[in-house]
Parts: sequence; C-alpha cells; structure tokens
Amino acid sequence: KVLSSIFSGTLTYNIVALTAEEDRVVAEVQSHGTLVTGEPFNNAHVFVFRIRDGRIAAASEFMNQLAVREKIAPLMQAAMTKATS
Repeated sequence: KVLSSIFSGTLTYNIVALTAEEDRVVAEVQSHGTLVTGEPFNNAHVFVFRIRDGRIAAASEFMNQLAVREKIAPLMQAAMTKATS
C-alpha cells in the first residue's frame, strides 16, 4: 500500500529474458514508473524461481539497491511518517 502511494500511476515490469534449467527459472526484468514527484523511476531486477511439482516452491529477487535507496526510500519514509501522524 505504501509503495503504491509513492507512484503516480502503475509501476510496470517488463521481462527482458528468461532462462530455465533443471528446477530453476531466472528472469531478467526492467521496472518503469513515475514517482509522485514526477520523476521517472527505472530499475533492473533478477528473479530466481525454484520449481517443484510444477509449482513455484521458492522465489528470490535481486535489484539495483542504489536506485531504491536514492529515490524510493525517502518517499516511503515520508509516506510512513504521514500515515502515523
């Protein structure tokens, strides 16, 4: 809920590449959105899925933490402060 409050519109994820081997699927993903400040936000992600019995048994996400720290964290902190006031 807090994350959606800092974006003007939708944060969109686009799959760049998928790799599957044995019980593992890796997805390279780019995210794009516009922050409530009007500033564009883009990030690179890697998702690693472990598959068991045809279903996702585990998932991990890795992303550019610098983009999150510089652009997302201050807005989330402000939104959380506002919500508790």
